[in-house]
Amino acid sequence: MNRGVRCNTCVNRGFFSDGLRVAAFLAVVCGTVFLASVPASAAMIDEIGVGSIDTVFDSDTGVLTISQAGIGLLLERDDNSQEVMTGVDFSLVTTLEEDNSTPQRAMATFDGGTISISKDGTPLLTADITSFQVEEIPASIPFLIGWGDFLITGGTLSTEFGPAGVGDILDITWNLEPIIANFAADFTAESDVTLTPEPATLSLLGLGGMVILTQRKRRNAA
Repeated sequence: MNRGVRCNTCVNRGFFSDGLRVAAFLAVVCGTVFLASVPASAAMIDEIGVGSIDTVFDSDTGVLTISQAGIGLLLERDDNSQEVMTGVDFSLVTTLEEDNSTPQRAMATFDGGTISISKDGTPLLTADITSFQVEEIPASIPFLIGWGDFLITGGTLSTEFGPAGVGDILDITWNLEPIIANFAADFTAESDVTLTPEPATLSLLGLGGMVILTQRKRRNAA
């Protein structure tokens, strides 16, 4: 089983067109307003990261399962603090809606599904997936990246995830060798997953992160 590659996403204005720069600026302004409305003592979650999760795609049922028990989880908060949790059970399950692959690259849209993070039987975060897509990123060593959105439904960490209760599956990355041509066959891999809140159009940051991920992969492969 091949290991996924962890992606630390960020916004680099050099990768944005003028239109997206304006949108990114507005997102920063909206985010500033949002943060100003939160008491200084209430540290909110900026990111939840888990790595090297067992991943299975069943082409017969179309079900993609990213799941593993007893793993480590990293919580990053907006006060720059970090918390490492061990013995965490993670699960993300979604179902193929349409295989949009072309002769040049594999890509697909998935429909619905759930995210569950728990520890010792206590739900830390539960969510319904509202959208999810997977696409091959061309490079000298091709890889797959997944992204989407979810709606929080419960868990002890839900109140730290922003009042909107909406989040981004910012990136899921897989290295596969050989790379799949489409979603007509089973595959297994290991995934790295990053979950972030979406208080103020933070989907723009996901777009910037994917561009930077692509550039970084190409530089590393060079």
